[in-house]
Amino acid sequence: MPGDFHRRGIKVRPTVSAREAMQEAYDVLTTGARKTGAEFTEPDDDWRPMWVILTKTQGTHVTGNAHKHAMTDYVATLARKYGAVAVGHLHSSWMIHAQDVDEQRFDEIHAYLRQGGSLEDVPESREQLMLNLHSAGETRQYHARIHRDGVRPPALDPFELAISTAEKNAEVSGAMSDPIVAALRRIG
Repeated sequence: MPGDFHRRGIKVRPTVSAREAMQEAYDVLTTGARKTGAEFTEPDDDWRPMWVILTKTQGTHVTGNAHKHAMTDYVATLARKYGAVAVGHLHSSWMIHAQDVDEQRFDEIHAYLRQGGSLEDVPESREQLMLNLHSAGETRQYHARIHRDGVRPPALDPFELAISTAEKNAEVSGAMSDPIVAALRRIG
């Protein structure tokens, strides 16, 4: 498998429920993101992907340079092995918000991406830190906008909840979420 993985135990507060563990993962990842950002010195500095795996009594921090799907599979394996209650993941990404484009423009952007274009080059796209939290019964996604001016290190907006599957008719699915949720459901 290409790439490498690094994991280390971290101190976390003991938790009773999956909701508490998700909150602890949120706190660990947002604090880490802010501390990382405060150490940036260059305009093109960026946040590396980070994972946190939590049981009710301990945490594991996972990083590495493996492909994102390989990292997801590795974290899912560890979540099953450790009996995880919650898993959190943080990474930078580019996104188009539905309210920023009409259907015709969305189709144009989609065609551009299918031809090998980059979302980074689309004027309506936003750079952000995406934070996903997973338990056996809920997934939450948070976004924090990244601002770059080409001169100073990037600045980060506060994290905002974008979606929670605890809300009626809300779903989150994809190659980065499905293996984690499946691992957590096998446990809890």
